[in-house]
Amino acid sequence: MARQARRVVVQHLQADAVTGRRAVRAARLALVALIAAAAGCGDPLPPSPRERTRAEEARADARLAALVRGLPGVLDVRVMVVLPVDDPLVAAPPTPARATVIAVARAVDPSPIRTAATTGARSLIGADAEVTVVVVPAPAWRRASRRLAVAVAALALAAAATAIALTLARRRALATYRGTKPQ
Repeated sequence: MARQARRVVVQHLQADAVTGRRAVRAARLALVALIAAAAGCGDPLPPSPRERTRAEEARADARLAALVRGLPGVLDVRVMVVLPVDDPLVAAPPTPARATVIAVARAVDPSPIRTAATTGARSLIGADAEVTVVVVPAPAWRRASRRLAVAVAALALAAAATAIALTLARRRALATYRGTKPQ
C-alpha cells in the first residue's frame, strides 16, 4: 500500500514536472499516504455479523462458566452457547439462542445448580433461550482407591529417600578413597 502511494506521487511529480508549491503539496500528500498506510496495518474490513456473533458467544461461554463454577458443590463446568446470527443478507428466520451446561458436582442436590445455571443463562443470552443443564455427580473415591493412593505415595517417598541415601553414600566413599573430606 505504501509503495503504491509513493509510486503514484512520484509518477505525478515526474509527469507534471512541477516545482514549488505543487511539489511541497505532493510531498505532504505522500507523507500522509505513508502514515495512513502504516497506521492501517490491521484488518481492512469490519467484522461480519457471523464473526461478531462468535465473539459474543465466546464471551457468554466464559461468563456462564464462571457463574456456574462459583456455585457451591460444582467441581467442573463445560458450557456451549449458540446465538442467532443477525445477518441482514440472510432471509432465514432467526433461531432462538441456545445454551448447554454440563456441570460436575459433588454429591449434592442438583436442583439448585440447575435452577441457577438456567437463570444465569437466560439473563445472559435472553429470556426466550433454550437452556439445557445436565448435572453429573462426581465419582466418589472408594476406601480401596484411597488406600492405594496412600500406598503409592509412600512407595514414591521411600524410593526418593533411598536414591538420596545411595547418592550420599557414594560421595562419602569417593571422598574417603581420594583422602579428602566429604562435603
